[in-house]
Amino acid sequence: MSEFYGTNDILYCPGFVWCLHADPGDGVKRLQQRLYERFQSEGRQVVVAEEADPRSMRKRLFQESATVDWLVQNSSLSQTSAEQTIGDFPVRVAPLLSQNAANPRRFLGMAAALSKDPEVLLYDTMGMDLAGMRRLHAYVRVRYAGCLIFVTPRTDLQTEFCPSQLCPTQGQCLRVQL
Repeated sequence: MSEFYGTNDILYCPGFVWCLHADPGDGVKRLQQRLYERFQSEGRQVVVAEEADPRSMRKRLFQESATVDWLVQNSSLSQTSAEQTIGDFPVRVAPLLSQNAANPRRFLGMAAALSKDPEVLLYDTMGMDLAGMRRLHAYVRVRYAGCLIFVTPRTDLQTEFCPSQLCPTQGQCLRVQL
Protein backbone atom coordinates (compact mmCIF):
# COMPACT_ATOMS: atom_id res chain seq x y z
CA MET A 1 0.00 0.00 0.00
CA SER A 2 2.82 2.38 -0.82
CA GLU A 3 1.00 4.29 -3.55
CA PHE A 4 -1.28 7.19 -2.72
CA TYR A 5 -4.64 7.58 -4.45
CA GLY A 6 -6.72 10.72 -4.96
CA THR A 7 -10.34 11.34 -4.01
CA ASN A 8 -11.42 10.82 -7.64
CA ASP A 9 -10.25 7.19 -7.36
CA ILE A 10 -12.98 6.54 -4.78
CA LEU A 11 -16.01 5.38 -6.74
CA TYR A 12 -19.64 5.24 -5.72
CA CYS A 13 -20.34 1.56 -5.13
CA PRO A 14 -23.46 0.63 -3.12
CA GLY A 15 -22.72 -2.19 -0.68
CA PHE A 16 -18.99 -1.54 -0.89
CA VAL A 17 -16.76 -0.50 2.01
CA TRP A 18 -13.89 1.88 1.41
CA CYS A 19 -11.25 2.12 4.13
CA LEU A 20 -9.29 5.28 3.41
CA HIS A 21 -6.01 6.01 5.13
CA ALA A 22 -5.55 9.78 5.03
CA ASP A 23 -2.16 11.34 4.50
CA PRO A 24 -1.28 12.79 7.93
CA GLY A 25 -0.80 16.26 6.43
CA ASP A 26 -4.32 16.23 4.96
CA GLY A 27 -6.24 15.09 8.02
CA VAL A 28 -9.39 13.06 8.39
CA LYS A 29 -11.83 15.99 8.43
CA ARG A 30 -10.38 17.60 5.29
CA LEU A 31 -10.55 14.30 3.42
CA GLN A 32 -14.13 13.74 4.57
CA GLN A 33 -15.07 17.25 3.47
CA ARG A 34 -13.49 16.77 0.03
CA LEU A 35 -15.29 13.45 -0.46
CA TYR A 36 -18.57 14.96 0.76
CA GLU A 37 -18.29 17.79 -1.77
CA ARG A 38 -17.32 15.44 -4.60
CA PHE A 39 -20.17 12.96 -4.12
CA GLN A 40 -22.66 15.77 -3.51
CA SER A 41 -21.60 17.41 -6.80
CA GLU A 42 -22.46 14.08 -8.48
CA GLY A 43 -25.99 14.41 -7.13
CA ARG A 44 -25.59 11.82 -4.37
CA GLN A 45 -27.09 12.17 -0.91
CA VAL A 46 -24.06 12.20 1.41
CA VAL A 47 -23.94 12.21 5.20
CA VAL A 48 -20.94 12.44 7.51
CA ALA A 49 -21.57 10.63 10.80
CA GLU A 50 -20.35 13.08 13.43
CA GLU A 51 -19.84 12.36 17.10
CA ALA A 52 -22.75 13.57 19.25
CA ASP A 53 -21.61 16.80 20.84
CA PRO A 54 -23.21 17.92 24.11
CA ARG A 55 -22.39 21.52 23.19
CA SER A 56 -24.57 21.28 20.06
CA MET A 57 -27.80 21.52 22.05
CA ARG A 58 -28.95 24.60 23.90
CA LYS A 59 -29.18 24.09 27.60
CA ARG A 60 -32.66 24.87 28.82
CA LEU A 61 -32.48 26.84 32.06
CA PHE A 62 -29.76 24.84 33.76
CA GLN A 63 -31.15 21.53 32.52
CA GLU A 64 -28.67 19.05 31.04
CA SER A 65 -29.42 17.62 27.59
CA ALA A 66 -30.81 14.11 27.62
CA THR A 67 -29.14 11.63 25.27
CA VAL A 68 -32.42 10.55 23.70
CA ASP A 69 -33.38 14.20 23.09
CA TRP A 70 -30.13 14.76 21.19
CA LEU A 71 -30.88 11.76 18.95
CA VAL A 72 -34.46 12.89 18.28
CA GLN A 73 -33.31 16.42 17.38
CA ASN A 74 -30.47 15.21 15.11
CA SER A 75 -32.27 12.41 13.28
CA SER A 76 -35.60 11.55 11.73
CA LEU A 77 -36.43 9.25 14.67
CA SER A 78 -39.38 9.59 17.01
CA GLN A 79 -38.85 9.56 20.78
CA THR A 80 -39.84 5.88 20.98
CA SER A 81 -37.64 4.88 18.02
CA ALA A 82 -34.70 6.83 19.46
CA GLU A 83 -35.08 5.08 22.81
CA GLN A 84 -35.17 1.68 21.10
CA THR A 85 -32.18 2.55 18.89
CA ILE A 86 -30.14 3.56 21.93
CA GLY A 87 -31.21 0.37 23.69
CA ASP A 88 -29.90 -1.65 20.74
CA PHE A 89 -26.39 -0.14 20.89
CA PRO A 90 -23.68 -2.64 21.90
CA VAL A 91 -22.25 -0.03 24.30
CA ARG A 92 -23.65 1.45 27.49
CA VAL A 93 -25.21 4.89 27.02
CA ALA A 94 -25.73 7.32 29.90
CA PRO A 95 -29.04 9.19 30.15
CA LEU A 96 -27.36 12.61 29.94
CA LEU A 97 -25.37 13.36 26.80
CA SER A 98 -22.57 15.08 28.73
CA GLN A 99 -21.96 11.89 30.71
CA ASN A 100 -21.10 9.83 27.63
CA ALA A 101 -17.55 9.16 26.45
CA ALA A 102 -16.48 8.84 22.81
CA ASN A 103 -17.83 5.34 22.13
CA PRO A 104 -21.51 6.06 22.92
CA ARG A 105 -21.30 9.53 21.33
CA ARG A 106 -20.00 7.96 18.09
CA PHE A 107 -22.86 5.44 18.13
CA LEU A 108 -25.36 8.27 18.61
CA GLY A 109 -23.86 10.16 15.67
CA MET A 110 -23.95 7.03 13.52
CA ALA A 111 -27.61 6.36 14.41
CA ALA A 112 -28.49 9.96 13.48
CA ALA A 113 -26.64 9.60 10.15
CA LEU A 114 -28.23 6.23 9.35
CA SER A 115 -31.71 7.64 9.97
CA LYS A 116 -31.18 9.97 6.98
CA ASP A 117 -30.73 6.95 4.66
CA PRO A 118 -27.86 8.43 2.62
CA GLU A 119 -26.42 6.99 -0.57
CA VAL A 120 -22.90 7.66 0.73
CA LEU A 121 -22.00 7.48 4.42
CA LEU A 122 -18.66 8.84 5.66
CA TYR A 123 -17.39 8.15 9.17
CA ASP A 124 -14.35 7.89 11.40
CA THR A 125 -13.62 6.48 14.84
CA MET A 126 -11.48 9.26 16.31
CA GLY A 127 -11.41 9.07 20.11
CA MET A 128 -12.80 5.53 20.33
CA ASP A 129 -11.10 2.59 21.98
CA LEU A 130 -10.38 -0.60 20.00
CA ALA A 131 -13.43 -2.49 21.29
CA GLY A 132 -15.68 0.46 20.44
CA MET A 133 -14.20 0.72 16.93
CA ARG A 134 -14.89 -2.94 16.22
CA ARG A 135 -18.43 -2.64 17.53
CA LEU A 136 -19.14 0.48 15.47
CA HIS A 137 -17.81 -1.14 12.28
CA ALA A 138 -20.02 -4.19 12.90
CA TYR A 139 -23.04 -2.03 13.83
CA VAL A 140 -22.92 0.02 10.65
CA ARG A 141 -22.27 -2.98 8.36
CA VAL A 142 -25.46 -4.69 9.56
CA ARG A 143 -27.60 -1.56 9.21
CA TYR A 144 -26.32 0.10 6.03
CA ALA A 145 -26.23 -1.13 2.44
CA GLY A 146 -25.06 2.02 0.63
CA CYS A 147 -21.54 3.19 -0.19
CA LEU A 148 -19.70 3.18 3.14
CA ILE A 149 -16.48 5.18 3.51
CA PHE A 150 -14.37 4.88 6.67
CA VAL A 151 -11.56 7.43 7.01
CA THR A 152 -8.61 6.93 9.34
CA PRO A 153 -5.34 8.84 9.84
CA ARG A 154 -3.29 5.61 9.86
CA THR A 155 -1.05 5.24 6.80
CA ASP A 156 1.50 2.71 8.07
CA LEU A 157 -0.19 -0.36 6.64
CA GLN A 158 1.66 -2.49 4.12
CA THR A 159 -1.00 -4.47 2.25
CA GLU A 160 -3.85 -3.57 -0.07
CA PHE A 161 -6.41 -5.34 2.12
CA CYS A 162 -5.98 -3.89 5.53
CA PRO A 163 -5.01 -6.32 8.27
CA SER A 164 -5.46 -3.63 10.88
CA GLN A 165 -7.76 -4.21 13.80
CA LEU A 166 -8.82 -0.58 13.38
CA CYS A 167 -10.45 -1.02 9.97
CA PRO A 168 -13.80 -2.51 8.95
CA THR A 169 -13.71 -6.11 7.76
CA GLN A 170 -13.90 -6.60 4.00
CA GLY A 171 -13.01 -2.97 3.36
CA GLN A 172 -10.90 -1.96 0.37
CA CYS A 173 -8.00 -0.06 1.96
CA LEU A 174 -6.29 2.77 0.11
CA ARG A 175 -3.86 5.48 1.14
CA VAL A 176 -5.41 8.76 -0.01
CA GLN A 177 -3.74 12.10 -0.52
CA LEU A 178 -5.50 15.36 -1.39
